Amino acid sequence: MAAGSESGIFSASGVYLFASGAVLLTLVLLAAIAGLGSITQRFLPAVLRNLLNAFVGCVLVFNAVRMLLRRARS
Repeated sequence: MAAGSESGIFSASGVYLFASGAVLLTLVLLAAIAGLGSITQRFLPAVLRNLLNAFVGCVLVFNAVRMLLRRARS
């Protein structure tokens, strides 16, 4: 199916609707995460916040390495 086609699931209006929904959802989720971060800052001690940040960072690095290793094998 051609990208410029107005029929099917890839119509111009459908693509714009999907893109605007994806951007809106991203903004809403980022705002929610920022709000939760400001709430947890009030009642979590700094040491616990630093441990949580380190844990999340390690999880992200682990997943990145795992993805690179999978890509290297294939």
